Amino acid sequence: MQFGNKKKQSLDEVFDDLGTVLDHDVYLYRGVCVRPDLNASKQCNFLNSIVEGGIIDNGTNYNATATNINKSYDFSGGFGQYYVLKIKVPKGTKVMDMRHYYKSGFDEIVLPPCKYKVNHIDYATGIVDCDFIPN
Repeated sequence: MQFGNKKKQSLDEVFDDLGTVLDHDVYLYRGVCVRPDLNASKQCNFLNSIVEGGIIDNGTNYNATATNINKSYDFSGGFGQYYVLKIKVPKGTKVMDMRHYYKSGFDEIVLPPCKYKVNHIDYATGIVDCDFIPN
């Protein structure tokens, strides 16, 4: 993987070198499909069983998020069968702000491997209010 003059061997190394630390709390959004016929991934099926007070465990996966909720709807699969995770990420969390590496208008912030605590689910809007829990 090549970023500028730095050749990297893994995403972990890229994240360590190019990640930035948040200087304030932020809300980030991640759209996820809950229709197995549109997305047969384990994540899609797992998200069908989200419950308030539960934990979503992302294991060792990095997660693409957006600062704009509308971008997350675009990636959720739509058709009224989606969730948008509204994730509160605390000050001091290291993230990779991809907006620094792409053309203007690109909205992606990558979170490190983590878990999300589900605080509330608004079934009318599909918005799941979560807290970021670092691994």
